[in-house]
Amino acid sequence: MNLYLSKEYTGLNFDIKYDPVEDKNNFVKKIEEGFVIGTKEFTEISKLYNFLIPNFPPEKYIDSYRKLLKFTSVDNVPWKFCIPQKTYLEILLTTARETYKNIKDLDLTYYETYKKGQVIIDSLKPVKTNKEYYSQIISEPNVHSFKPGEDGFADPVIYDRTEIVTGRLKVVSGPNILNLKKEHRKIITSRFGSDGSIYYLDFMSLEPRFLLMLTRNDINPPKDIYEFIKTSQNLSDYSRSDIKNVVISELYGAGMTSLKERLPNITDRSLNYLVSSIRDYFQTFKFKEDLLKEYEKNNKAYINNFYGRPVSTLEIGTYALINRFVQSSAVDVALLGFSNMISTIKELDLENKIIPSLILHDGIFFDTHKDSEQIIPLLCKIGSKNIPGFENKTFYISSEKLTATETL
Repeated sequence: MNLYLSKEYTGLNFDIKYDPVEDKNNFVKKIEEGFVIGTKEFTEISKLYNFLIPNFPPEKYIDSYRKLLKFTSVDNVPWKFCIPQKTYLEILLTTARETYKNIKDLDLTYYETYKKGQVIIDSLKPVKTNKEYYSQIISEPNVHSFKPGEDGFADPVIYDRTEIVTGRLKVVSGPNILNLKKEHRKIITSRFGSDGSIYYLDFMSLEPRFLLMLTRNDINPPKDIYEFIKTSQNLSDYSRSDIKNVVISELYGAGMTSLKERLPNITDRSLNYLVSSIRDYFQTFKFKEDLLKEYEKNNKAYINNFYGRPVSTLEIGTYALINRFVQSSAVDVALLGFSNMISTIKELDLENKIIPSLILHDGIFFDTHKDSEQIIPLLCKIGSKNIPGFENKTFYISSEKLTATETL
């Protein structure tokens, strides 16, 4: 396991690699694979795994400079010039040593998946707000977060990836697309004016598709997973909506009482048969048994999602284990797919023509110049394939063109 301190973190001219055998820091010209103290990803992972990164510099130096500067922020203090060099290097060694002790026995395999998912988060650019429409709906919930600046753009969106236990994104600041009514999405307009459009690319039925692919490795369901289940299981007496309701209920751990309320026109006997068929097809009983074993092994505190992310199970019933696992894993699938799209955009040198701006759970918004619209179907294909762990499967992605354009 390689542990580094980035030069941005230390203020030095070189990055540092910690050697746990010799218990010393070595200057390096390049950071290879490993954990990097001072990066956002490592800080987020520390929250996720609940391990400490020693304060840098130690609190006594921060307190001293706070008093000296009389409440002026110490965020930009050049510590390497404010602390004697020998002491400074000793502090860096202590930071690396203590951090290594805190992580050396942890299973941090999820870190690489987390970093890959972060690629798309770091690639997001501010959205341009349709000023005219914004002024019309300013009193609506969450619209104010899209407030345009003098240049017409809203503040950059900042997402948190650890506050929600499953890893679903939470908007910390900037446009709150997660809580914006669907009919108000035309508040987003193109930076290219009449030469551009906003495209929304969205994974289709991601969570049930993920679960079926996982529990039934022999199956690669087509676009319409519910019609596929209906045909495969000879459920012609039931509507697509009936089947979808039962599948979603299985994912979310809803009981029969709740299901009967949503499907009042189906007899108890017929509903029991449908539920039993869906459970058999998804093999949810066996899957839940496996999750229960892990749950018990971890003292009922957490389970790991498909990629190894720890997902808290405190204060929930065992009925919700499948939902926690699937929802958390699907978050990573979506981010990995979006990151594949970004790699393709960079390879095609279209970073100034196809611009990612916001993520909405399983979907992403691209501000697209008309000269590059033909690439959208390719991005849907690229994002749906070669997902780690599902290299021979296809996660289908739909695209929608939001046509509203602000009058310039």
